[in-house]
Amino acid sequence: YESNEMEAHISDWSGRIHKDDLERITTDIDALIKGTKEKWEDEYRYRKADGSYAFVIDRGFVIRNAGGEAIRMVGAIQDISRRKKE
Repeated sequence: YESNEMEAHISDWSGRIHKDDLERITTDIDALIKGTKEKWEDEYRYRKADGSYAFVIDRGFVIRNAGGEAIRMVGAIQDISRRKKE
C-alpha cells in the first residue's frame, strides 16, 4: 500500500485481515489493550493492495500512561509468505 492508502485507525488495519483470522487477532489485541501486557506477536493473512493475501508476522507494543491505560499501539508487519511456502 502507498502511504496515502492507509489511515492510522485500527479499522483500516483490521479490515484487511483475512476473515478466518480476524476474530483470533482482534480478540488478542483487545485483551492486550485491556490487560497489562506490553508486547504482542502473531501470524495471520493480510490482504495486499492487489487483493491477494500475504502471510505476515505482526509485532507490536502498547504505550501506557502512568495509570496503566493504553494510549497508543505501535507495530510493524512483515511479509513471511515465502517462508510459509517452504
